[in-house]
Amino acid sequence: MKGNSDVFRYLVAEMYARGLLTRDIEATFTDEQGKCLISKSAVSEVTETLWEEYLAFSERDLSGFEVAYIFLDAVYEPMRMFKGPQEGLLCAWAILVTGEKVLLHMDLGNKESYSCWLEFLRNIVGRGLNQHHL
Repeated sequence: MKGNSDVFRYLVAEMYARGLLTRDIEATFTDEQGKCLISKSAVSEVTETLWEEYLAFSERDLSGFEVAYIFLDAVYEPMRMFKGPQEGLLCAWAILVTGEKVLLHMDLGNKESYSCWLEFLRNIVGRGLNQHHL
């Protein structure tokens, strides 16, 4: 990934986010002579970084947000491009007292059940979101 590493990293992250497997991403970056322009280990490095960033996002302190409104919704997406069942991605958006829109949290939820939402809300309260906003 020499030279255009930022472009490669961006493309790999986008492809992974859209559900492509590591081997599919590697195959995409193969030139006319069959030479791989990016290795499986480089793809794995990018996807591991994405996972670490998600963990940091999903564990961050929420006590500093002054929330005026909170919106909860789920988006259903296939887990892999063109294959597999759809999973619910539970999301909590907030409008702050300043008017700014912020994504507070997102997590997989197999359905929009009471127990899934309860666990989801307990997570954000446990991370410091002021309970009187919920």
